[in-house]
Amino acid sequence: MTNPFDGQALADLGRFIQAQREIAQVSVRSLARAADVSDSYVSQLEKGKEMAASLPSAQVLTDLAKGLNLSPDVLIRMATWLPNALAGDDKDAVVNAISKDKRLKESQRKALIQLYKSMVEED
Repeated sequence: MTNPFDGQALADLGRFIQAQREIAQVSVRSLARAADVSDSYVSQLEKGKEMAASLPSAQVLTDLAKGLNLSPDVLIRMATWLPNALAGDDKDAVVNAISKDKRLKESQRKALIQLYKSMVEED
């Protein structure tokens, strides 16, 4: 899936993956093995520096999600939804939607809201 944005979506996704990995107490190596990718790929992805400057494939996102004990659609939807959501001015609606998403654990909702707020405040 090609990144039609300026790299911000990739950086945001990487920060989210890193936050979820830390919450789950999973090492880079363990996550890489679960997703059948290299340690350096996960590290670069977390830093927003994926080699092709594109979002990871749906399969890689699915495998990463499984390694983080997340539903695969969390990362897939984030990879396609996040840049569009950030373009709008309705920040409260985004936070509210994240808060009500029962597919996420409470710690994941908090991490995602914190990440979202930090990204919005950067602008």
